[in-house]
Amino acid sequence: MTNSSADPIQEIAVLAISSFADAPGKCLVYAEVEPGVISSNLFFQQESSNSVQFRFASQEIQDLIYSFWESGHAKVPPRSWATMQLVVHNRHFTVDFLYPDQITPDEELSDRRPRAVSVHFPGVPVDYSLAR
Repeated sequence: MTNSSADPIQEIAVLAISSFADAPGKCLVYAEVEPGVISSNLFFQQESSNSVQFRFASQEIQDLIYSFWESGHAKVPPRSWATMQLVVHNRHFTVDFLYPDQITPDEELSDRRPRAVSVHFPGVPVDYSLAR
């Protein structure tokens, strides 16, 4: 359950990390949103692992991301961004957005997402076998 007065990005970060049993490591939430459509995935690397685990974001995380996209918050205007990269590492998080004018029109999610993953986990293979 979420707290409506809480920072939505912090809520998303907490839920993302808890999706991996609070194991120490680094988590990337990659999301793309447009009216009526959301794609959100989680990528996690435990500190002792040589691979990144992939998971589909839970419905709760997807709902939070979409609500955040629609409503905005603080310095993020509603419906302004197209992609979000939220990284949680050592109990700290950073978030980066790409805006519609920064997206190459002929690129697809399948082009952008792997590029984002490779930025945050350079040279580390992604394990899709445990996707759920």
